[in-house]
Amino acid sequence: MEKEKHTKKRLSLKWSTTILIVLCWVLPIFCIVGLGGSYIIDNFESQTQEMAMTSVQNAVKLTKSQLDASITASRNASYNSTIVDAYNKYQKDGDVLSFHSTVQTYLAQQYNHDDRFLSAALCFFNEPDDIFFSSMFIRPSESLYYKENVAGKAYEIAQGSETSIVFFTEDERLYMQRNLVQRGMEAFGALTLELKNETVFRPMKNIAMVTDATIWLNDIPVPMMGEAMTGMEIEKFPISGSVYIERENEDYIAGVEKTDNYEFRYLIHVDKHALGQQADGFKMILMGLCILLVPLMGIVILFFHRMVSRPVGILNNAAAEIEKGNFGIQVSENFHSKEFQFMAGSFNAMSDTLKNQFEKLFKEELALRDAKIMALQLQINPHFLNNTLEIINWEARLAGDVKVSRMLESLSVMLSATMDRKHERIVHLSEEMMYVDAYLYIISERLGKRLSVEKNIDPELQDFYVPRLVMQPIIENAVEHGIQPLQKGLITIRVYRDEESVVLEVENDGIMTNEDEEKIAKLLDQEQPEGEGDSYNLGIRNVNQRLKIIYGDEAGLYIKMNKNQHTVAKIIIPIHQQQQ
Repeated sequence: MEKEKHTKKRLSLKWSTTILIVLCWVLPIFCIVGLGGSYIIDNFESQTQEMAMTSVQNAVKLTKSQLDASITASRNASYNSTIVDAYNKYQKDGDVLSFHSTVQTYLAQQYNHDDRFLSAALCFFNEPDDIFFSSMFIRPSESLYYKENVAGKAYEIAQGSETSIVFFTEDERLYMQRNLVQRGMEAFGALTLELKNETVFRPMKNIAMVTDATIWLNDIPVPMMGEAMTGMEIEKFPISGSVYIERENEDYIAGVEKTDNYEFRYLIHVDKHALGQQADGFKMILMGLCILLVPLMGIVILFFHRMVSRPVGILNNAAAEIEKGNFGIQVSENFHSKEFQFMAGSFNAMSDTLKNQFEKLFKEELALRDAKIMALQLQINPHFLNNTLEIINWEARLAGDVKVSRMLESLSVMLSATMDRKHERIVHLSEEMMYVDAYLYIISERLGKRLSVEKNIDPELQDFYVPRLVMQPIIENAVEHGIQPLQKGLITIRVYRDEESVVLEVENDGIMTNEDEEKIAKLLDQEQPEGEGDSYNLGIRNVNQRLKIIYGDEAGLYIKMNKNQHTVAKIIIPIHQQQQ
């Protein structure tokens, strides 16, 4: 009772698996996703700000590199002696054509193929109206535009700029100007270069998550994208470096970079909505993962139910049926797992084997009981009969009647075999032959010299096990059907080994009719229902059934005519089925 209570407290495999999945898989994943997602979301904004800062700083670095390269290209006009030498030569010889050709060629070669510049203009202070203009776009309108709108402004700036780099704008065009000096540092002209924004400021224009951006070159504002920033934002600039500014719902990145040639300032309006969209997308991913965990948990539980829990339950129920005595129950379920399918097949084979074993034992006991009943023939107490025969035997011996005494002894041996006091279903061949000899002695006393018996028994098979009383019905059948009708005849008994079987053979010189063969075939047919008949016919059926039950289909009784037209009954017992 205590064991049953303890068993009821145990969880089923299904619930154990479910609890294990929830505790060791679902709950940890929810905790990891929840806590990790919360931490990542909390730090996502700062990380995004750092990413934006890094992107801006890299763009500023690349833009400054382009500006520095442009400034270096502008210095070549002073450091290269071509223009200075041409100018000094012109001052001496007044050769205008040679001077113009040299200057124009130099500007075209130096700046027309540089992707950072749209045009290059050069004027000399002693002749300000004589302007040399070169552009990668060979259009007269460009030269005219410069002379009408830019040249005057450039000349005024050049008068007060000495040798430093000056930036100025005109109609949203950005120009860079520097004075040309001779070896004595005396300025004699000015070089004005129009910068190509798409090349020089491309890094600033490609910054992600930016709506508006403006840079200042020496306080000259240059809009990069969106609307130009006003001077109010300039107050937020740091002294140097860069800073992330949060004001109400607007985010900015401001910075100052100072060089020997110019001061580079920038103010960038960061698209906070774009930053939030990335955070929202990450939140949606986390929510999707959490929602996805629910069907995944269901799939895992269903998988364990179909692959483990359900097969175990079916096998457990089938085992309970066997425990109740329902031998032979079969598991017909087609499992999805190769292992459980193998277990189901093994279970079915075990159940079928148990059923066959129990049926075999039951049938064997019934057959042995029938054999004993048919051998006795009379419903009398065998113990009483045996004791009575012993008394009669002693009386016959006292009277000197040896023949009667030996007949009584033979009859007593047969009665002892039928009683089977030790309940042995198989006996040694030597013991079985003792029962045969007893029966043949009694019959020989009745028939006398008219009955001849020959025996050919392999001495090595004397200890071979055979079913009890397996030969007596066969010999009795040979006497009654082969010898009795003619009142004489020969019975030959052979026991020999034939490959993997032992053959017990009884031959008589009687002849079977076609009717006899058909009758014997029906008696030996396992599919034919048992009918009524005499004890001899029932004995033949009983021997065949017992052989099949004990040794299987390889064993059995066979009765046929041989080439000498004699009736031969063969009992075949497989050697490998021997039960010692």
